[in-house]
Amino acid sequence: MTTVVDGGSVGVAQVGVFRHHILPSAKTRVLVYLNIGSYAHTMPGLADISRIEDIDEKAIAACVAANPGLLSGFKLRLVGPVVRERGEEVIKRSKSISREHKLPLMVHFGDGGGDLQRMSELTKRMLSTFEEGDILTHLCTPHPGGMMDPTGDSKTELPEVREARARGVTLDSALGRGNFGINVARIQADLGLMPDTTSSDVTLGGRTRGVGLLDSMSKLMSVGYSLADVVRMASVNAAKAIGRPNDLGAIAVGREADLSIVDVVDGRWKFYDTKEVPFTGEKALVPVQTIRAGELFSPDWGPYPWGWLPEEA
Repeated sequence: MTTVVDGGSVGVAQVGVFRHHILPSAKTRVLVYLNIGSYAHTMPGLADISRIEDIDEKAIAACVAANPGLLSGFKLRLVGPVVRERGEEVIKRSKSISREHKLPLMVHFGDGGGDLQRMSELTKRMLSTFEEGDILTHLCTPHPGGMMDPTGDSKTELPEVREARARGVTLDSALGRGNFGINVARIQADLGLMPDTTSSDVTLGGRTRGVGLLDSMSKLMSVGYSLADVVRMASVNAAKAIGRPNDLGAIAVGREADLSIVDVVDGRWKFYDTKEVPFTGEKALVPVQTIRAGELFSPDWGPYPWGWLPEEA
């Protein structure tokens, strides 16, 4: 695709890698969301915040001042022991930083190691602080802290989700390998809780395990969303979500020629969700060509070891 959002790979300790090593040679447009945790994914384990001091407001303010225009937002992963123990403080400090610098906050919901009730409490609290422009990511997560009500029959969503959407919060599905439950997605579709956007949540570990934007779109089509639905999620809706509706996400006179040419392949395709639950879809999307700022790029390797198409069911 022509534009990627880096969702918190780095904190203030490593953000210089973008300006000095990645952006100068990148052909793809890269937007940076700074991790609230100073050391982000370089710390052991899955948590980005290993101690509350890792949320360093002064260092973040210095980073923003020293890198004008670099940051498009902030990223918080509501995951890990510190979040479980001091989640209210983590939420308060993270939202305060977002407000201070007038940048949106993207939040990862769903903690595979968390307690169901505790994480649901923190999710509700986080959602209640969300403002227009903020992004809820992993709408379809099956993990504790997800968007479904744990006190009922798991077939109703938390009311705070729709309240947040009404305030202008984006609901992003971001499937990846770790945050997509097919049954959750189907229930949400039945409830009319459609994602506003979809994204890959691509990571090094998931790159050859069926993780990619087109694969995410194909999986959502298997749930019942149309091709037009998922194209909107990945283009015009995504551009609006990242605050770039006037120059990205659509073909228009005067804009750069950013185009993705995609083929729809009919068949019976096998997919897996985060819990390794298999499911099938009748359509798979594969890339043909990409044009970025008028320059043509051919697809390289796909999100599976054997290429772009999923396994046949």
